Amino acid sequence: MKEKNYLKTNVRYFNKYLITDENISEFYLTEITDYKEWNKMDEKKLKEIKGKKITEKIKKLMELHKLYSNVNFHVEVEKQKENEDETPSVNVVKVGG
Repeated sequence: MKEKNYLKTNVRYFNKYLITDENISEFYLTEITDYKEWNKMDEKKLKEIKGKKITEKIKKLMELHKLYSNVNFHVEVEKQKENEDETPSVNVVKVGG
């Protein structure tokens, strides 16, 4: 079986960068928040830093706000804890064009 390759994204969740599989069908959280560190990150090391899978959350937020790149989603923690099934309100920070 072919080993999965991962790609860097310019999507963040609470300032943490996300990686995705080569088909852009699954999203995973990383612990990297620093742009310089992310920019220097070798794609061969992405498998090592792959964290929690958050595909459903991210896809809901992208569809809800019609933003698919260059975005940093900040979810209200209180609402998220109250009801995990609902899409929480979001403060969207979009930088650049």
